[in-house]
Amino acid sequence: MVCAGVCLLLCLLCSDVVLAESNGVDINTLRKIIDYFQAKFSPGENKPYGVAINVHQDYCSSKFDSIQDRFLPNDTQQAVQKGLKKSFYKGQELMAAKTVAMKVQKLSVRAEYILLYPPNPSKSPLQVLLDRTEPDSCVVFYTLTAPCVRTCANVNGPYSLLPGLDLLTKYQGPKAFVFSQPWNGDEDASGSLKEIDQHVPLYRCTHQCVACRGSQGDDPINKECIN
Repeated sequence: MVCAGVCLLLCLLCSDVVLAESNGVDINTLRKIIDYFQAKFSPGENKPYGVAINVHQDYCSSKFDSIQDRFLPNDTQQAVQKGLKKSFYKGQELMAAKTVAMKVQKLSVRAEYILLYPPNPSKSPLQVLLDRTEPDSCVVFYTLTAPCVRTCANVNGPYSLLPGLDLLTKYQGPKAFVFSQPWNGDEDASGSLKEIDQHVPLYRCTHQCVACRGSQGDDPINKECIN
């Protein structure tokens, strides 16, 4: 009877672990995914770019190390880099874009904006990816630098990313919005980061990944995501 009870307890604990991973992205694996992006797809040091992937949820779990050799097999480094030279890459499980400077008014179109909004009347790259999701998919949206405060992560900003992120809000599988470099403007970024986190779990990944906010709705933004 004791043995049966112990076995039952172990089974329940194992189930809890599986459920915990299936409801979110393993934070240690998330760092490995971002390291992979940086090593394979970066268009150059400190050159802003963004990547969105839709992969099997095992690649977002602690199983990543054992299956890494099969990660994004159809989206090769050569193909992605070639696409980014022209500003955009459309793949099977991955979409990528780099920030594009415009001559008009010395503006730039950020990589996140390209991934989130469609060239009318087509679907956005993110929507195309989400249309391919399976019940066991995982979606990671990455940008090198945190979205700008006044226009990108402001619900009233002229180039707000937030309406585009509604797609991720509706997505029920494991998901993460990740950046590496904090916003370097003079404005306080905590409010804008909180807005993003309300749409999709937000992380900052450098040598390690940290969640930008706790599990409670009124938790403040982690200082490591601001500085």
